[in-house]
Amino acid sequence: MGVSMRLKLNNLKKAKDRLRELIKQGKEEKEEKEEKEEMRRWNAEVIKEEKNEKRKKEIEEKEEERDVKYEKKKKNVAEKITML
Repeated sequence: MGVSMRLKLNNLKKAKDRLRELIKQGKEEKEEKEEKEEMRRWNAEVIKEEKNEKRKKEIEEKEEERDVKYEKKKKNVAEKITML
């Protein structure tokens, strides 16, 4: 085997190794990107759930206030009726 043939073979081996490394790096980057996307989706779900919980709590508080006002009015009407 001539020197130029060995050089070509050596260059091919180096290129093959470099290609393998690039593929490996690409896979790692892809996995990292997928993990980031998954975390982003998870965070979005958590934020959405927190907003829903807050909204439900606000609705419950408003309903409670309305019920208290209704009871007060009911009591006042009952007192007025008993006065008559």
